[in-house]
Amino acid sequence: LGIRRPTLASFGIAVACAVVVIVLFALCYSVVFPAFGVAAVPTRLATIAQEPLWLTLLITLRAGIVEEFLFRFYPIGRLATATGSIALAVIVPGLVFIGLHAGGWGVMHLVPVTLATIVFTLLYLWKRDFWCSALAHFLVDFITFAAAHAAAGHAG
Repeated sequence: LGIRRPTLASFGIAVACAVVVIVLFALCYSVVFPAFGVAAVPTRLATIAQEPLWLTLLITLRAGIVEEFLFRFYPIGRLATATGSIALAVIVPGLVFIGLHAGGWGVMHLVPVTLATIVFTLLYLWKRDFWCSALAHFLVDFITFAAAHAAAGHAG
């Protein structure tokens, strides 16, 4: 599954991947959506910004670990073995991951989530390093939510 001891290189790759996803998110919300007249900042972000920062840290840590395992590391490997198709093995859990973000976040948020899913899946296929992927996912979520905390004026 790719669960091995993390390395300094894994850390660097995770940070770089997180930066790419955060830049994509920023472009969606500050350039692309406004260009189409869509004000699509998720209301759930404001709700999260009301939580203590320590709780946000724990939630995003859980998300990075659990979601990477459940939506990339376990299913992609198993589906690829079962079906013989890496494309199917990547698409099915990716669509499930994207779909699960619709309920609480809204339809427009599916655009950046889809971009993040593509980046995280490519990272998985490239490195097959669980801790690298989990750290990248955690960093994206935590930095995004910590920024919402700061914007809302909450120290946590």
